[in-house]
Amino acid sequence: MENGKTLFADFVDAASHYFCHIYIIWNGTNFYEFVASNDEKSISRFIELLGEPFIPAAFCFESPVVRKLSRA
Repeated sequence: MENGKTLFADFVDAASHYFCHIYIIWNGTNFYEFVASNDEKSISRFIELLGEPFIPAAFCFESPVVRKLSRA
């Protein structure tokens, strides 16, 4: 479980070199799900249709869960 781990900030920094728009769409405390694209219109539409994920309150430590991470 230790092999292959990366720091959250390091992942966002590395992904930002390839994608203009990166969103976190799910957080399971130590597991994350991201979506990334260079097409702002498409990813914005995807996020709009996605809505808020269901994460039981006992496991939800961030608000909002769905949010943009990449820098403009």
